[in-house]
Amino acid sequence: MEYAKKQLPDDKLKFPARKQLKNAIKNPEKTLLKMQDRLEHLNNSTQNTINLTDPECVWRPNKKNNMTMGYNIHHIVDMDSGIIVSTGVSTNPDNHKDFIPQFEHYEEFYGQIPTTTALVADNGYYSEDNLATINEKGWDAYIPNKELATLFKKNKTELKPFSKYNFIFSNDFSYCTCPNNQKLTKHNTITTTKGTKTFYYAASYKTCKNCPYYKECCKSSTQKIITHYGGDLAKNMYLKMQSTRGKEIYSKRMPSVEPTFAQMKHNPGITQLRAYGVKQAQTESELVAIAQNIIRINEYIHQKNNT
Repeated sequence: MEYAKKQLPDDKLKFPARKQLKNAIKNPEKTLLKMQDRLEHLNNSTQNTINLTDPECVWRPNKKNNMTMGYNIHHIVDMDSGIIVSTGVSTNPDNHKDFIPQFEHYEEFYGQIPTTTALVADNGYYSEDNLATINEKGWDAYIPNKELATLFKKNKTELKPFSKYNFIFSNDFSYCTCPNNQKLTKHNTITTTKGTKTFYYAASYKTCKNCPYYKECCKSSTQKIITHYGGDLAKNMYLKMQSTRGKEIYSKRMPSVEPTFAQMKHNPGITQLRAYGVKQAQTESELVAIAQNIIRINEYIHQKNNT
């Protein structure tokens, strides 16, 4: 307690440390037990620091890519009605690690997902491990890789003429074709320690040099090189997303799912959870989802009565 009193006047102390010192002076035994508990959490954590108020939350990037402490919240939304059918709170900082667990949690309540039901998610849930599990389970999933996610957000007019997004791959991915109808064949494949593959496509130097668009296309190299990521499952997903059905299904996600998320955050002013701990955060998330569903059903009733 004497140590806490000596350290308290230090101007360099941040608010959380100053708060804990005040608690130590007020109730030293309780504070000591709390610090011992937090130390145990820290030793069992994979992170270098923990939140003293809520030791179960984790560091994770927010929408602006700044690191903040909190939980990862996932909602499964029916695209036809906008109703939230399942919600989950996770301590995984990366979305892709929660894709399979969230839908397995869904199956616990609603039974096995039919092979005719489309599961649509954004690029944050894309990983080759997920693609492998999706293939094993026989789910009809639609998840774009980073390249397609960028392409779907842009209009054709926003793309530069010789952007990599304007290079079309063959069905077997043995080559791609540039906007000037020249073939870039597969030249090299690199496999990372995680098993992810990167394929490199290039045309010959002579082909590029004699092309009338050479300076516009090959600005910093002697020939155009295009990269593509993933193994066979990634290729299949790429082709599936580029199909007419894939584009049609994925295009429904933005107008049907995103408004639900926006309404949950801005209309009731719920931009962050108030509860501490995963279990309480899960309960709060479910209550918010129920409230949002009530609002959505009420809107539907009024729309139906007015037609």
